[in-house]
Amino acid sequence: MEDALKLEQDGEIARLTIDRPEKGNMLTLEMLDYLSALIIDAGCDPDIKAISLTSIGDNFCLGRDPDGAPETAPKNALEMREALTAPILGFYDAVRGAEIPVVATVQGRAAGFGCAAAAVCDVTIAADDAQFSLPEMKHNLPPTAAISAHIDRSMPK
Repeated sequence: MEDALKLEQDGEIARLTIDRPEKGNMLTLEMLDYLSALIIDAGCDPDIKAISLTSIGDNFCLGRDPDGAPETAPKNALEMREALTAPILGFYDAVRGAEIPVVATVQGRAAGFGCAAAAVCDVTIAADDAQFSLPEMKHNLPPTAAISAHIDRSMPK
């Protein structure tokens, strides 16, 4: 997993890189938890002033990797929500909780979680070839997990 998610410090910038180009930079649930932990750790480091989230390859992130589903099937809707969405929501919380800016640089496709991850970052820089999509909408499914990335930004405080 550490091969797929790399953290390097470049002066005052923590560079987080998704390195799974052979899988479209899709992330398993375990990888999402690890990515969140890296963001939390970098955000707490007094020597770090910004976090850069980027990826290797043609696409930023094509979403959640279905091969990384929980080993045991959830027994009910609550367990399913916890198993499948808690890592995604944990990532959103990690980014929003960072007291330093999290900047995404997007090339190619950012689909599903990739689109939501770019959206929840404080700043997103899109390359000329960047494309953002929520594939679940093609199947008449609401992008609930993606929309939740924006709730705290749209509600009055």
